[in-house]
Amino acid sequence: MYINESVAEMMNSYIDRMITTSALDKPIWNIESILEQRPPAWNYIDGLFISGLLSLYYQTQDSKLYDFAIKF
Repeated sequence: MYINESVAEMMNSYIDRMITTSALDKPIWNIESILEQRPPAWNYIDGLFISGLLSLYYQTQDSKLYDFAIKF
């Protein structure tokens, strides 16, 4: 599958921001949990995001994606 270069740049920027601004107990992609100060717990949103990271890793072989998913 071919991805437009500007789309790939936007996607990489978004993923980098999600990874670098998230703590393992406060994933930024699930901001509702953070704002509501709920204790960290595995949930559907986390599963979707981590699954997406792993799918992207298998396509790109970018180890930062795999490393983050394993840590999370």
